[in-house]
Amino acid sequence: MSRTKKPTPVLRAVGISKASATSTTSEFIFEDVSLSVYPGELVSLKGFSDTAATALLNCLSGLGEPDGGSVFIGDRELTVMRESDRAELRQTHLGLVHGASGLLPILTVAENIELTLRLRGMPAAERHARVDELLELVGLAGCSHQPPSELPADQRWRVGIARAVANQPKVLLIHESEEGDSPASDELVNLLSDVVHDTQVAAIFSTSDLRLIERADRVFEMHNGHLQGPASGHVGKAVSPSNSQLGTSQMIEVPTEIANQSGRKA
Repeated sequence: MSRTKKPTPVLRAVGISKASATSTTSEFIFEDVSLSVYPGELVSLKGFSDTAATALLNCLSGLGEPDGGSVFIGDRELTVMRESDRAELRQTHLGLVHGASGLLPILTVAENIELTLRLRGMPAAERHARVDELLELVGLAGCSHQPPSELPADQRWRVGIARAVANQPKVLLIHESEEGDSPASDELVNLLSDVVHDTQVAAIFSTSDLRLIERADRVFEMHNGHLQGPASGHVGKAVSPSNSQLGTSQMIEVPTEIANQSGRKA
C-alpha cells in the first residue's frame, strides 16, 4: 500500500518570540510562535497591527532577529547565519512585497523590478527579457519607463509583486499597512492567488482585506500576542500564554542589499 508523501515546508518558525522595544518590562509583541508554510500555499495573517506584522515578517525574512526560537528556510537555519549569508539567502529564496509604498521612487517601474536580477549578476539582455515577461504577467507592459509615483496604488502593488517574484523565490512575504494600503481590485487579488498557485511559491500575507482572507489556503490570527491557526490543514498553529503590548508602527524594512543598489545603473 503506497503512502502519499507529506510535503516539506519551505519556511518554518519554531517557538520564535519578539520583545517590545518600547517596554521596560518583559512584554512581548509575540511569543513562542510556530508556523510552517508549504509550496503553492497562500497563508493569511489576520488581526495583526502594523507593529506585530512588521516584527514577525522581519524575523521570518532575516531582516530582524527574534529574541528566542529559530527560523528555517528549507533546511537552512536563518537565525544562526551571519548577515552576509542571510542577505544572500534573501536574494535567492525570498521575495518581499512592501505594499504600494515599498518601491524606490528614484527608479522607473522596470528598474525597480530589475534590482534583484542585477544583484544576482544576470546579464543585461536576460534581465531586460525577464522584466518584459514580468510586466506582461502583471498587466503593466506599457508602464516600464514610468516612475512608481505616477501609478495608482493598484498598479504599484503589481510592480511590487513583479519585483518580488523576479528571482523565482521559494517564499513571498507580503505586508499591508494599516493606512489603507490594500490591493484595490478583485483582479489583483486573483493575480496574487494565481501567481502563488501556478508557480508553487509559498506566500504569507498580512492583511485585513476580506477578499484575500477568503482566497487564502489557511488563516492565522493574532490575539494578544498569541498566534492561532486553523482547525484543519497542515500543522502550523501555535498558542502561547503572554500578555503583549504593541509598540510603534512601521513598515517591513527594505533589505540593505536592495537599498544600496538604488542609485546604481548597469
